[in-house]
Amino acid sequence: MNFILPQAVNWVNNSLIDAGPICLLGLLFVWLIYRCRTTPFQEWRWGAFFVLLVWFVLQNICVDLFVLQAQLSYKLSWAPLTPAGPWFNPILFTLNGHAVQLQTQVPWVLMTPIFYFIVLKCYRWLPPG
Repeated sequence: MNFILPQAVNWVNNSLIDAGPICLLGLLFVWLIYRCRTTPFQEWRWGAFFVLLVWFVLQNICVDLFVLQAQLSYKLSWAPLTPAGPWFNPILFTLNGHAVQLQTQVPWVLMTPIFYFIVLKCYRWLPPG
């Protein structure tokens, strides 16, 4: 895709396509678990945070195990929230010969509180009703 779009545009496009539906599904799960109430969006709820965290990490583990293994080298990463880069990337576990590494999970772990905080701020900006 970098041949059609500039690399920076392609990166933003892929990030929105990947993270948009994942984040929206996470919010849907929180809303359903809280029985369609808006309380988890009005103030910080640890239960809602952990629902998002578990969803974000589990879906990423599935992507790592079944989608990305054939596409990325074990030394490559596209994520901006991987502070240790390729220098520290231990294997967390393997399944059928496919490795789940730390650096592929870190962006979702770091993103969860950032995302939830932004959701709370946005919800407060909405008009009541």
